[in-house]
Amino acid sequence: MTTKKTLTQWYNSGDISYSWKETINKFGVEGHDGHPVNDLGINWKSDIKDNTGPEYALWDLKKLWYLDEIFERHKRSGNLRIPGIIKRMIFFSTWWNNNLVIVVNQSGSDGEDYTGSYYHNDVWLIVYEMPSRSMSEILKPIRCYEDLPLYKAHERAHLVETKLTERTPIIYKSFELPVYYPSYTPYTYMEAVFKEIEAINIPKSINPDDYLKPLDIVKTGGREDKYYHAGVYLGGGKVAHNMPSGVKIVDWSDFVKIISGNQIIRYHPIIPFKSNERIIYHIAKCLEYKPEYNSYKYNCEHFANNCVLGLDFSENRELRDGTRKTIPDLRTIYDHRVIDNAICYHPGNRVSEIENCVNSAPYNRKGIELEARIEVTPKYWYRLKG
Repeated sequence: MTTKKTLTQWYNSGDISYSWKETINKFGVEGHDGHPVNDLGINWKSDIKDNTGPEYALWDLKKLWYLDEIFERHKRSGNLRIPGIIKRMIFFSTWWNNNLVIVVNQSGSDGEDYTGSYYHNDVWLIVYEMPSRSMSEILKPIRCYEDLPLYKAHERAHLVETKLTERTPIIYKSFELPVYYPSYTPYTYMEAVFKEIEAINIPKSINPDDYLKPLDIVKTGGREDKYYHAGVYLGGGKVAHNMPSGVKIVDWSDFVKIISGNQIIRYHPIIPFKSNERIIYHIAKCLEYKPEYNSYKYNCEHFANNCVLGLDFSENRELRDGTRKTIPDLRTIYDHRVIDNAICYHPGNRVSEIENCVNSAPYNRKGIELEARIEVTPKYWYRLKG
């Protein structure tokens, strides 16, 4: 059984230094304005004493210190900029990531300076992925709701948390996020439309395991006609892709030769649109029943987007033809029926083949799991912007 103590007790026992204790305490783990906070973020009325207050596993407290170091670094770079007073923070783990934070902030009507308005409260999600091999760390703040009364913002914060623990945690379908279509820039299209996708340029002559994570969408090309080829990176130097000859698994070196050009784009969903098990099963079904290739209705991007995102569309075809789907259209077509309804009796061997590729990749996406969720009211002066 994991030992749990209050922050002060861990400090008194010498397991946490004074500087660590003060850093962690600014999150309000032992209370706000003199009162400890329970697991629901509600202030207790008893006076604070050295041995009273909520108890935590030592690693959970150290992880708060670790996340604060990350927040400070990204505040200085301007990447983390959540305005106003931070009213609530929820630190928690899910099946797909152990470094998630939901933030309720109160800011002015201009979205920047605090003016004391009870009705200007936003709900944010901070997603953090650790660096791995040649891949940089990812920290992405996503605003899920804005301009809510404080009580409603607290309710929506718990709604976001619940959604993120589901097997299809993607949030764009459930919450009305602000969406702006980009101009004709095919390599940033998906990142601009879906805030949950990170688009990153990577070198062409590489060990793909150093720059790609299993089940990322990858595109190669970059010619003047803006045509490019898409696939799903499986890990271990293998890519699943759709060609006129059918869906196949090929070596990375063969995949990058299909289209001339010097650009490779990695599309990485920082919030999964589907579970890994579902993605693998759908790729396996496509390998077996071999859907008929069609440049307009089922090309390489249709395959990759369908398997990884559950979305039956090709952004390159839309950009070339000027027939972009709207976000409501994409919400409507989010389903798995295109692949689920296909007749395929023996995908099991293919599932094992793909799982072996995925498991061969030297990558830990999730990080170390929190012992328990931590919901706190930070100190009144604490900020999440530089």
